Amino acid sequence: MSRVSIFEAERPEENDYLNDEFTIVNSLIRSGNSWSGNERNCCFLNLGGGPFADVSTTSGFDFIDDARGVATVDWDFDGDLDVWVSNRTGPMIRFLRNNASAKNHFVSFRLVGDAVHTNRDAIGTRVELFLEGDETASQIKTLYAGSGYLSQSSKWVSFGLGEATSIARVVVAWSGGEREVFDPIASDSFHQLTQGSGQAEKWNPPKAYRPNLVPSPTKIPPPPPAARTFVSVPQVMPTLSFETQTGDMQNGVADQRPALLVLWATWCRPCLAELKELVLRAKELEAVGLRVVPICVDEVSDHAEMTRAQILEVFAQFEAPFDCGFADANLMRRLEHMSESVFEFNDQFVLPTSFLIGPGPPDILCAIYRGPINVDTVLEDVDHIISSVDVRREQATPFADRWLADPKQGELLSFADGFRDKGFVEDAVMLYRMALARDPQNVRAHEHLGALLKLHGYEAMSQQHLKAAQALKDRQGRKD
Repeated sequence: MSRVSIFEAERPEENDYLNDEFTIVNSLIRSGNSWSGNERNCCFLNLGGGPFADVSTTSGFDFIDDARGVATVDWDFDGDLDVWVSNRTGPMIRFLRNNASAKNHFVSFRLVGDAVHTNRDAIGTRVELFLEGDETASQIKTLYAGSGYLSQSSKWVSFGLGEATSIARVVVAWSGGEREVFDPIASDSFHQLTQGSGQAEKWNPPKAYRPNLVPSPTKIPPPPPAARTFVSVPQVMPTLSFETQTGDMQNGVADQRPALLVLWATWCRPCLAELKELVLRAKELEAVGLRVVPICVDEVSDHAEMTRAQILEVFAQFEAPFDCGFADANLMRRLEHMSESVFEFNDQFVLPTSFLIGPGPPDILCAIYRGPINVDTVLEDVDHIISSVDVRREQATPFADRWLADPKQGELLSFADGFRDKGFVEDAVMLYRMALARDPQNVRAHEHLGALLKLHGYEAMSQQHLKAAQALKDRQGRKD
């Protein structure tokens, strides 16, 4: 299977309706991109009462990872805080061990509530630490149940003391409302503070506890030889148009019977092997009523080297009982959106890629095959094109089991929004109208269709849908 970027299609210019927060966030999610770009991770040092210093590089935090959660913990009980970082990209977790050589001092506390006035974990309790000789200044920390996005740091409350070694007292404001003073407390040590005891109990880390974490290299698994995705809920397809080998434009693929649309290229060896297999088993495919539609992507790829006539010479060598078609940028962008609607993100096409399409009108997407197809699997999938949703869902999963909820119809509105965002106005209008045919009381469908029609100058039709949306809102408001 060849993993390649087939084309770089130009995107339509941004319109006003693309600039809302939801659309931007949704676009980032579906494209698989980082929300924060590709910048390295940052780490800032508090200079005390002034600006922060960027110490990203010197601290070792400046990985290119798309980091998400950060949790601190004194992993090796040496008095300084180490860091665990979770990433959206690989490696999905990193451990950053604090090996700073500074000989500063520390103290750490484990809080235990009385389970009557304060919860046993003492969540919400505030700890205030005073140093000897400096009663006016203090350090304050509060124990939280969550320390950041998708993360929970250690429940040890740790204080850095700098060069100081003497602690005057520690004042604990328990989350239940009681204030308690603990002293004396030694520095460079761990203590348990139990509510109501008034005494700090020294705690010693286990002597045998010497964590030895060895970094492991990131292993990127090779792509699987093939992947088949059967769509449990058939997805409505827009009209796919392509140029035939005679130079005519053909609108639609299924043509009143199931079709297998196969993307191939002359420079893709797995594609040529797949075409040979399809030709050898053409009679079996024809027997189940399946139409094979090979679409050559040479002319929209970065590897375009052959002329149209040369491409047809390559195809003629297979002596195929079916004709060859040719892809353009619009066809590829429509197929790209079809893929996004199934996989929820935008990934590069692999070659070969095939689409099993059920007859309409309109046509429906039934399965996607990434990599060389297994003809026996395709023949089995054809039998389930018109099966019930329950049967189709069993086909889509690796094993049978009970389901939490009943299957739903395909999400037409999100699908239509995607075509709208890519500039395919006619496709979006068709899908919005299909959504309204299913549910004439759908406020969102009326609003989106009305906004799209208005943007493209269809004022009368736009007002019809916008007024319908407002009337439905008003009616809903009166019911409430």
